[in-house]
Amino acid sequence: MVLRGDTFRHRTDFANGYRLDASFYHFQNEYVPGSYLWLSFYGETHDNIEQDFGYAVQVVDQANGNVYAVHEHWSRKTAEQWREDGHYFEDKQKMWIPEDVPGQRALWLVFSLWEQNVAGDFVTIPITSNDQFLLSDTQIVLRELILPETTLDFSFGKSFILRDTAIPPSARAGETLVIPFTWEANADGDEDWVQFLHFVHEETGALWNHDQQPLGARLPTRLWYEGMLDSETWQFTLPAELPPGRYAIYTGLYRLSDLARLPVTDADGKPLPDARVPMGSIAISG
Repeated sequence: MVLRGDTFRHRTDFANGYRLDASFYHFQNEYVPGSYLWLSFYGETHDNIEQDFGYAVQVVDQANGNVYAVHEHWSRKTAEQWREDGHYFEDKQKMWIPEDVPGQRALWLVFSLWEQNVAGDFVTIPITSNDQFLLSDTQIVLRELILPETTLDFSFGKSFILRDTAIPPSARAGETLVIPFTWEANADGDEDWVQFLHFVHEETGALWNHDQQPLGARLPTRLWYEGMLDSETWQFTLPAELPPGRYAIYTGLYRLSDLARLPVTDADGKPLPDARVPMGSIAISG
């Protein structure tokens, strides 16, 4: 299931006068989350384009409709340039596939166009004709893809390893958030550590946090033993007054007795700043 060098032919007409003829994809490095997906779109005009427009590409879960990654940008040509040229045009982009996109799931890569209406709102542009599978009347499925299952490898001190987690792509303020964690111990524990989750608003820098024992009260870290592999699903309520926006999420461990954080390194042994692991981001709506 390699994307490198894959080209797909389309004939999709949009109501604004744009026609998508082909698309091309390849990953920057390995075919895994935490890498850039390089995209090229080949389009032309099938009617006069009167307004500037933008592209949107999403990674969508086929089973539950979750959106795990979004890439948006304006067309590299203005409406005036499209009218002047009226020729075939290649638009190259790169889309970041976050580390928390789940593996071993059937995903769609979905393409749409958007523009700003007279009220100042951004709206998607309807598809008028198409020879491919549509997810909606504004979204064409470019292709299917499956990302391999990945295992985390963040080492806390010489004792604990964070092996797996999954951050929902979005949530509403005031609702219950469900996040699983899997931990491995490569040494016996001897004191209590608490796990924190930091939610950092990407625009304002405002921080909200939730703290609890990694595996709950049933198994405090002082009782972890070498070779242990165990999981806990956290369930906690987001504040109803949490400001909407996209939040970067970080996690780490601190000692209950003096609040000192346990240093953490990545798979290459590199220390992480502030002794915390970046876990991706989540969009919070009001």
